[in-house]
Amino acid sequence: MKILVTGASGFVGRTLVQTLRAAGHTVQTAGFSSPHVDHRIPLGPNADWTQALADCDAVVHAGGRAHVLDKSATSASTFDDINTKGTLRLAEAARRVGVRHFIFISSIAALGEREDKPLQEQDISRPTTPYGRSKLAAEQGLLAMDGLRVTCLRPPLVYGPDAGGRFGQMLRWCARGLPLPLAGIRNQRSFLAAPNLADAVRLCLAQGENATGIFHLADEGTLSTPELLQLIGQGLGKPARLLAIPPFALHTMRRFGLAQPIDKLSQSLVVDTSKFRAQCGWIPPVQLRDGIVDAARRYRENASP
Repeated sequence: MKILVTGASGFVGRTLVQTLRAAGHTVQTAGFSSPHVDHRIPLGPNADWTQALADCDAVVHAGGRAHVLDKSATSASTFDDINTKGTLRLAEAARRVGVRHFIFISSIAALGEREDKPLQEQDISRPTTPYGRSKLAAEQGLLAMDGLRVTCLRPPLVYGPDAGGRFGQMLRWCARGLPLPLAGIRNQRSFLAAPNLADAVRLCLAQGENATGIFHLADEGTLSTPELLQLIGQGLGKPARLLAIPPFALHTMRRFGLAQPIDKLSQSLVVDTSKFRAQCGWIPPVQLRDGIVDAARRYRENASP
């Protein structure tokens, strides 16, 4: 099968390309932030995908404007142009040339976050960020298209040694030996190893019609934030410095707007993956604890001179 992978220069995209080629597929790569792709195409409502889609049987769309830690760094219109309009522009072009299967790497942010129960596909979507709303709008537009088999995959935080976002931030914190006031957190969160995401995509391509619709993905099991940081420290060979912060100190930090990272990392987010496992027979090849330790170990090795 010939497959176009967008976002191929990102850490998720690189893993996708490697996994799909190992499975025997012919992969065309597209992206914009790196010259080391077959097609340099900026995502957006006016992108021309004609050459990139030539003779392709499927598209794995991992490109897009990523969620950012600084909420002021990207406007809602930018997320809309890239993640929604850009995605639908690509899908429409794919449908016109006869592509049979479109796999969209969405996000659990399209559903929104709640702490009282595991998140399921049938839950009512209430995204709380411009990023999440742009992903949901893209899902809705894709699923409304006739003549194109669509799979929307919703991962939580995807981790790896070169991940950005929150996981990359935690790697840097632990590598620097920073004291982290997170020891008292009692939460549970789902995570997804980049190789597990790539394996799920491989399986979706093989399953065809059986893999149509929206699916939640995550590694098996959950971790609290202190457990996650301890595993990162194990992989780095440098124990995480976790401190329990007194309530009055946290109150003071909130008053001065300094507690946002702590508040975010203290929340629970558990993803129910039973639908995808039952419908497609998926068993994640990477175990959660092993995956976190290995990602931190490889980060340490890559950072070594």
